[in-house]
Amino acid sequence: MPEPPQDFQKATDAELVTEAQTGTRGQGANVEMMRRLRNALENFDASTTRYSKILMWLTIVIGVLTAAQLVLTVLQLLHGP
Repeated sequence: MPEPPQDFQKATDAELVTEAQTGTRGQGANVEMMRRLRNALENFDASTTRYSKILMWLTIVIGVLTAAQLVLTVLQLLHGP
């Protein structure tokens, strides 16, 4: 049986899974894996929020440009060639 990691934070994911399945300290390995998952989700949420804000502003810019193009088209139709 592999030697259990002394410090769960320094262990690889594979070592934590093995420890959780076979070791007597399995609960600590489960908690460490959940901590890593939570950190990954928080980082993902932060980047998703940033990209959502960028997309919102780009959508507003596209809306303004579309409105300007519509106004120019109407003006051209009213004044003729």
